[in-house]
Amino acid sequence: MPLFRPASWTLLAATGFALVAGSTSAPARQPANNDLPRQPPAYREVSVLKTARGLSDQKKAKEAFAAFAQYNAEYISHPRVYTAPQEFRPEPAPPGSPPPPSTADALITELNRHILVPFPIQQSGPIVTQDEADYIRELGAALDVALKDVIEKNPERVVRVNATRMLAAACRSGATAHYPTVTGLITNPANPPEVKYYALQAAANLLAAYDLNDYRSRKHSNKPKEVAALIAAVQDAILNPDALVPAPAGAALPPDQLQVRGFIRRQAVRALAQVRFAEFKVPDGPTLYPAFTLAQVAVSDPVLAPPPAEAEIAEAVIGICNMTPPRGQAAQPYAYAMADAIATGLITFATPRAASPADKSLPWRGYAARLNDALKLWRGLFDANFDPARPTGFAPGVAPKPVEDLAAQAESRVLSPMDGAGPIDVKGLRLFRDDKNIRGDSKWTLTPFGDNPKLVIPKKN
Repeated sequence: MPLFRPASWTLLAATGFALVAGSTSAPARQPANNDLPRQPPAYREVSVLKTARGLSDQKKAKEAFAAFAQYNAEYISHPRVYTAPQEFRPEPAPPGSPPPPSTADALITELNRHILVPFPIQQSGPIVTQDEADYIRELGAALDVALKDVIEKNPERVVRVNATRMLAAACRSGATAHYPTVTGLITNPANPPEVKYYALQAAANLLAAYDLNDYRSRKHSNKPKEVAALIAAVQDAILNPDALVPAPAGAALPPDQLQVRGFIRRQAVRALAQVRFAEFKVPDGPTLYPAFTLAQVAVSDPVLAPPPAEAEIAEAVIGICNMTPPRGQAAQPYAYAMADAIATGLITFATPRAASPADKSLPWRGYAARLNDALKLWRGLFDANFDPARPTGFAPGVAPKPVEDLAAQAESRVLSPMDGAGPIDVKGLRLFRDDKNIRGDSKWTLTPFGDNPKLVIPKKN
């Protein structure tokens, strides 16, 4: 399943970054015609097509998808969605009075019912197969056209934000039409930070979707070139401080805006964590190393400003554990380098909780469970025959020794205690890392990729 639960609505009033209707712009202007959009006759056809196991009449299906998408785009753009919550409504409502308009959250929830998600393990419905490929492609294309128009052209900022949220929901399908749109939203410097935040959520949903024609390979849902462009955009959002919240010309970013930058960057880390390959190779193109970028976050590389917070580090560690490692002889140096980065990240992550067991600044127990599951998955990914449909069905001892040992030590010393099973032993995990188990081993390295020796993970204590 995707490695995080995307936030549906975010408020950062303390940092000056509020994503609430009416706080990012003036209320939407009231048009002469105040009627809400009505569901077109073709709207219900989409529900039928979702379960039809194929499109028998593609022309008719495309017309239904276009009408469905346009309805959603018009509704999320309508001023009544944003002004109605501010209006007085007597209780009980007078007989015959119209119901209030749907909220943005309700519209997105309804859209989610029509999205098919390619994933190798059955979740809320049957596993998506090749029979649904046409449905995913055509519905995605229709939604992309309609929502992109709103995001790029609507004058109201809150409308653009909610349309991007809706696009993020649509991206759960992995439809190929969304890749260039989402990549463009992330890389366009004209887009405000709140739009980029939800564009990064859309990127995470896209990258979490599998190629429904080949679940076993763990491939993403589009061709390597398009996937690589999206990965590169997300990596730049992490490494380039001005990509998310640019500093004023000739001046430093104010401290409160640094918090905003860190908050949005955490979403970029979550997005990159959905990449399923430590190195992403593109025919006739440069190789990308998303695992190295996440390792930089895990060890708090000084190039990152502001320094990563504990939650961001945890997301980076989970992401590294989600990535298929290099194969053959390249697996061992990668295992030692990443074991060091993960151990360092866990030490940094757990230190505040170890010092203050009553601290509630993060959902520590939830993170501990996710990290434990991630380390178990990481062990299995070293098996060349790993089956994502059976993530725990790998052969014992298949992972290199530092990976096996780190998973056991992290669970016993940090993650299980964080879940309430005793005191957290950060010092013990640091001694394990520094002793013969990782750093004291003659095979230890901080260069995870032999074909690119310039990528060296900074050594942190």
